Amino acid sequence: GCTFSPDGAILAAAGKSGKLSLLRVSDGRAVYAAQFHSQPISHVRFLLYGEQLILVTASFDKTIKLHTVIMAGEEVRLEWKATFSGHPTAVLSVDYSPELASMASS
Repeated sequence: GCTFSPDGAILAAAGKSGKLSLLRVSDGRAVYAAQFHSQPISHVRFLLYGEQLILVTASFDKTIKLHTVIMAGEEVRLEWKATFSGHPTAVLSVDYSPELASMASS
């Protein structure tokens, strides 16, 4: 899957390998890449939480992971925030209530 950041500057792309890549839209350059999950990533989404930009990934490894996106000039890095496990099967999608008080996954 793939998703644009709220400002349209970054594209997050993920797939079968469990690896996540962040690309700068203006020039297509990869600004971040890392192995996020042990199985394919089924869903990726940016979430704006106050001033924080959060990246959410869901996977066939039955987990949901949240990372804070930190952008400093040309540098982009992710800081682990939380891992949710215990889903009985692959997690295919994630969504949040408008006030961000609840999360749903399937």
